Amino acid sequence: MDLNALREFTMVALHGGFGAASRQAGIPKASLSRRVRQLEDEHGVRLIDRCNHAFRLTPEGELLRQDAAPLMAELAQLRERMHPDQEPRGPLRISAPMLLAHSTLGALAAEYRKRYPQVQLEIVGEDRFVDLITEGYDAVIRANPQENADYIGRCFLRERQVLERFPDARMG
Repeated sequence: MDLNALREFTMVALHGGFGAASRQAGIPKASLSRRVRQLEDEHGVRLIDRCNHAFRLTPEGELLRQDAAPLMAELAQLRERMHPDQEPRGPLRISAPMLLAHSTLGALAAEYRKRYPQVQLEIVGEDRFVDLITEGYDAVIRANPQENADYIGRCFLRERQVLERFPDARMG
């Protein structure tokens, strides 16, 4: 059983939904949903009733929540005692616009990799809109994205483009 998926399922169950768990943990809602879906697929049961707009655990989900919550709390305490200063580790998959991926993210990725060598960083340069859940991304960077209640967005860069007109250049 994937303990990260189990931990994220317990967060969703504790907070009563993907949105609330996402805001509390700072993990994208799509990542939480993908992990819970993987847990459901692994065990062949539905854990969350997705048929209506209200959040409701299935009987199997409620059983897992009751049994897993104390276990996850103990594991968190054990991890903290064993590794009080543990660094991030594991895969991190990011989709970014081509221009940004090639012009800016290379240097940032190299610096990030130096700082967190246990992270396997993958940056995919593409200009199309992607589905975080089905395509397995942890983060997507886009310029002027459409608002979507399913995702958490953060503005991390503002840039003003300036076009200069040269006196001897002819326009049109």
